[in-house]
Amino acid sequence: MSIPNSNLFFTRLRELRGARSKAAFAKELGIPAPVYQRYEDGRMPTVENLSVISKVTGRSIDWLLGREELMASLRRDKTEAHESENDSRLETIAMHWRAMKMQVDPAEIDAQAKAMHGIIDRYSELLKAKSAKS
Repeated sequence: MSIPNSNLFFTRLRELRGARSKAAFAKELGIPAPVYQRYEDGRMPTVENLSVISKVTGRSIDWLLGREELMASLRRDKTEAHESENDSRLETIAMHWRAMKMQVDPAEIDAQAKAMHGIIDRYSELLKAKSAKS
């Protein structure tokens, strides 16, 4: 079984056991004490026993395995990358706008400004909609 952070699983298992003896906690879980001891010694449980531990303790399997933190970290990284990409795109639009202002007849600037604002507004709406889905 591939585990994102197996050390976190063992730490959390000990945390859930608290002050109880290993044998008492194993009995509460319905797992033989020697099997439970192997889990605290670093062996990963079977999917079935992982499910039992989750149900008895009221903790999700994702929490037990540290996947909640992993997913939150990935979402954070994705959001930061997305924001950086958006900043870069807006910078490109602004650069084109400045170049366009230098090359266009002043009488045409109003029409082009309205068009550019429309593009920026639409782009902002798309970013908001995409962020709401994430």
